[in-house]
Amino acid sequence: MQRTNPTPTRVLLVALTSLALVPTLASAELRSSAADGFLVEHTFEIPAPPDAAWRALTQPESYWPADHTWSGSAENLSLDAKAGGCFCELWDGGSAEHGRVLMAQPGKLLRIRGSLGPLQEMAVAGVLGIALEETETGTTAVVTYRVSGDSTHDLTGIAPVVDEVIGQQLGGFAALAASGGSGPSSVLGGVYTELQAARGFRAYRGVCQECHKSDLGGEDMAPGLVGVAFSFRWRNKTLADIFTSLKTTMPLERAGSLTDQAYVDLVAFLLSKNDYPTGDDELAPDEALLAGIKVESQP
Repeated sequence: MQRTNPTPTRVLLVALTSLALVPTLASAELRSSAADGFLVEHTFEIPAPPDAAWRALTQPESYWPADHTWSGSAENLSLDAKAGGCFCELWDGGSAEHGRVLMAQPGKLLRIRGSLGPLQEMAVAGVLGIALEETETGTTAVVTYRVSGDSTHDLTGIAPVVDEVIGQQLGGFAALAASGGSGPSSVLGGVYTELQAARGFRAYRGVCQECHKSDLGGEDMAPGLVGVAFSFRWRNKTLADIFTSLKTTMPLERAGSLTDQAYVDLVAFLLSKNDYPTGDDELAPDEALLAGIKVESQP
């Protein structure tokens, strides 16, 4: 649950756009929550064998969301997958330890001690576990994160957020494993349809146009949504970032009031207005899928 310094931005799971290769989130649960600690658990069904899942798991630089790093780039991450090994981040001007490996059994179990993101400065203890089990269709990955402190930390309030973000981050590993290590796809590949963008336009006209204007140029406190403004904000991020931003901030004073389908249609509309190509399939209102699609600059 890492964050950029100084401003944290919540992001979602990393996954694929090909449905045949997408890991299934079988369950997600906040198992327990109290002022002095909590336990979250996420289970993924991955259509890949345990050895492939392990290889993906040990490459956080390929799936960890950039907005949950201290440097702003997942490429600065590394994981030494052996007891005592560091889940670390090193960049020009700084370094950070995200966690320390407690146990590593390739293809079976990885356990890391680490207080992720803002939990680090709270001086609480956290243990992240990823257990892999072979199945007839691939691998079941059970992700747990247990955090312990004392009652003064009042962890009850932050527990649901950590639950969501852990699912987002480790969902990225599951997606990478399912992809065979190919990583996220790109908006340059045509990930939405003209019809979906048209629906997004109707939604935009109804709830967004008053502030962001008909040309999407924005005005006053409403930012522009096309051209340099779009590229500057979203380049090298994922469609999940855009989807989440829309859902958690828009419409103004009524955030989250639209359906998930309407929000993903809005994402498609923004892609169309920024001249990204259409494809044969619509974007699905699935955060895991959206996080597997990277926003890249036009060639």
